[in-house]
Amino acid sequence: LAGTSLTGEARFAEVVTADTEESATQATDVRGQLELANGRFQLREIEMKTPQGVLQGELAADVAAEPLTYSLDLHGDALSTGVLLGIGDLRGLGTSTFKLQAAGEGADPARIAGGGSLTVGGGELPDHPALAQVEQLLGNVTLIGTGYEAFPVTFDIRSHRVNVAPCTLRAGPVALSLSGWVDFDGPLEMELTVLTPREGLKIKEIPAE
Repeated sequence: LAGTSLTGEARFAEVVTADTEESATQATDVRGQLELANGRFQLREIEMKTPQGVLQGELAADVAAEPLTYSLDLHGDALSTGVLLGIGDLRGLGTSTFKLQAAGEGADPARIAGGGSLTVGGGELPDHPALAQVEQLLGNVTLIGTGYEAFPVTFDIRSHRVNVAPCTLRAGPVALSLSGWVDFDGPLEMELTVLTPREGLKIKEIPAE
């Protein structure tokens, strides 16, 4: 590869990346400007269709290095927030703007590091079991269907995890603060804090298991 040179447009009908079928990430109609020279591979002006929406970016790799090293820059606008968060394309959620910069080496996901942001556009809180549980617990607080303001979420990637920095969603008189992490293999730990006025608050008893 060190002595190979190649330029042109690259197109792929479908790209699937996953460790398991359940965690598959699919992109279709992937295209970009390809350049291969002196052991370095670059794919510029990438555009791909995903379940979240259209993503664009650049991919670079040193295929002559041992182990291989690579970097990735992705961004997208008007993306499905629910699909991005893994909760489905729920009605009411505003669309999102997504940015990601990451780099790694070899085939081990634990050696990927980077970070990015997700800016969620304003909308209405969807009918989701987690929000229904909060409503039930607080008694007189209505969340589902309540309008919320746009808010940013920042995250970093290290040690096989996506770490979500504290972020706050404001919907009427209620604020929901969220932070935590998601492991590449599936386990996650999230902390949700609900801030609401005391007036009229009726916290229901949590039944013992």
